[in-house]
Amino acid sequence: MQPFTQPYQPAGVPPVKRAFRRLAILAGVVVLGLVLLGAGFYLYHRFTPQHAVLIDNGNGFAVELVIGDSRVELAAHASKTVRAHDGALAIAAKGPNGFSEQVAVEFPATSFFVGGRRAVYNVGGASKLAIVTVEYGTVLGAPDFVVPLAPTPRLQLLPGNVAGDIDDSFPESKQGRRGMSGSLERRVCHVDYDAKRVGCAGAQEEATK
Repeated sequence: MQPFTQPYQPAGVPPVKRAFRRLAILAGVVVLGLVLLGAGFYLYHRFTPQHAVLIDNGNGFAVELVIGDSRVELAAHASKTVRAHDGALAIAAKGPNGFSEQVAVEFPATSFFVGGRRAVYNVGGASKLAIVTVEYGTVLGAPDFVVPLAPTPRLQLLPGNVAGDIDDSFPESKQGRRGMSGSLERRVCHVDYDAKRVGCAGAQEEATK
């Protein structure tokens, strides 16, 4: 018969203390991981632009834009989207025949829980732009199908639920949140009021109603 032996135990360290020590090490690793994860999210939101500026040049000439420290060339009748950080953003535009204007907007602070916003810059007020809303299902209190954007201020902050770039297509269908009978999708689109036509594909059927 083999003699009964006790499992090896380091001298002077009771089993309960060893268990607590392992638990403390595990907790420390978990806390360190959470700290690193939080720091990563903070740095991402701190250094990655969260906002967007939708720029539309409806003029018959190209313009040069100075956006913060960047320069952007925008052709005639063209649009472009640029990213922006939290806080104040100033844009200067120059074109031929002495065309020049300066605009500014204040973007709100973002966080892990608060996303970025969109603003639209109508260069020289030359474009006819509107916020177009397509309703999927039934949404109580839905805004009008077309809400014109005034030519001034040239650069203006858009509602938080406006998505996409200028004249982006609308999806054919969209699933609403659980427990809701419908949902909305909103875009900034060119609008021809005489022809009842909008520049965003997928919204034309609504425009002709």
